[in-house]
Amino acid sequence: MKRYTNTAELLRPEITRFATNFIVLERMVRSQKALKEMVTSTKWKMSKYARKKTNWTRDDENH
Repeated sequence: MKRYTNTAELLRPEITRFATNFIVLERMVRSQKALKEMVTSTKWKMSKYARKKTNWTRDDENH
């Protein structure tokens, strides 16, 4: 991720404690283009993270 976000971190939770969710969302919005490039890259598709099974589905977004 740092490669795509110019070494920026989304969050350092040990520094912040109470505003964590807001800070993560703000940084995700700010880094939206870079994050999209990251998850659509060939390197990402070959990574263990892209192949990892989760319990989350597209239908879960609407609930």
